[in-house]
Amino acid sequence: MRAANLALRFVLELCALAAVAWWGWTVNVALGVALPLAVVAVWGAFISPKARFQVPQAVWYGLQAIIFGAAALALAAVWSTAAGIVFALVVAANLGLLAIVDR
Repeated sequence: MRAANLALRFVLELCALAAVAWWGWTVNVALGVALPLAVVAVWGAFISPKARFQVPQAVWYGLQAIIFGAAALALAAVWSTAAGIVFALVVAANLGLLAIVDR
């Protein structure tokens, strides 16, 4: 169960990158490149399992909420509101399951 949930987590991370890149691209090319790079930098520095900086759990969850929330909003803006909502619900379920499994 944990392995499947972690695999889903990885797919959701890639989808978040794609969503912010897609939205940024619709605004201008520079934003389409800069936003995913910023997400990768924050993720690598604070959220990933091998993060350079350890942050309190509340900050860890907060940063994920910001990134995944921005991705859901971006998806809603460039595709459909339903797609953004479904993405947000899948992310919430995934984070909830990870929190339960990691206890």
